[in-house]
Amino acid sequence: NCYPLNPFAMFTDLLKRLPLSYEGELHDVRLVNFSVDPGELGDLLPRDIQPLLHEGRALISMVHVHLRNMRLRGPLGFFRFQYRHVGFRLLIDDSRYTWLPPRGIFFLRSFSDSGLWARLGRLFSIYRLEPAHIEASADHFSLRKGGKTLRYTLLPKGPQVRQRALEEVVARIDRAYAPLGEDMRYVQIQRERWPLQAVDCPYFETDFFASARLEGAFAVPEVIHYRWDPTRSVYDKRGFGKERSKEEQEALPWAGVQ
Repeated sequence: NCYPLNPFAMFTDLLKRLPLSYEGELHDVRLVNFSVDPGELGDLLPRDIQPLLHEGRALISMVHVHLRNMRLRGPLGFFRFQYRHVGFRLLIDDSRYTWLPPRGIFFLRSFSDSGLWARLGRLFSIYRLEPAHIEASADHFSLRKGGKTLRYTLLPKGPQVRQRALEEVVARIDRAYAPLGEDMRYVQIQRERWPLQAVDCPYFETDFFASARLEGAFAVPEVIHYRWDPTRSVYDKRGFGKERSKEEQEALPWAGVQ
């Protein structure tokens, strides 16, 4: 069967493949981690993405950050913008793409408090940014979208054994994956610049996931100067392949791809 081409879809596909790089500041970074029954993930996951399970549950590391002084790197760098960003980052089993311990995430959903930047984000990004109502202060947070809500309260707290174990898992994250057509793409995360501080979360509630269970929370107590590099295909041997020996490269799923 032949299907008509969609010119707009082809155009947006090209936009998402542009080698754009951004830089800016991460303010008030909060990571609220909760687990869910993997059966709830359903249609949120593409075929090639599998959650990393711990005791039969999938872990979502939700990031909430105020992005400031955001700009394109290059000639258009004079134009700056800011918005609040919230992302449901699912920890995934990326063993088919790396020989290291699992360290990848998949953005189940991403939200912005700016409708304009959500629309632009969907055009130029593969992370499906959605507009949402976000209220945030130093300690309290509320997200509302499509009749669903997520709320939490954070209080300072010293590290505990449970938090340190969770921190090892969250701190290991260094790449985010997303599908684009038949391709799987990734971007490297600058994890060495995320000094995590355990905090108490006495109140957490959401109906985005019926089985959500709080696992722990972290704050980043400083402003992070950050750079977002262009996404790359996992089949690009100049990407992950450069980290491996010849024998390891030959054993990869994309061995022989030119």
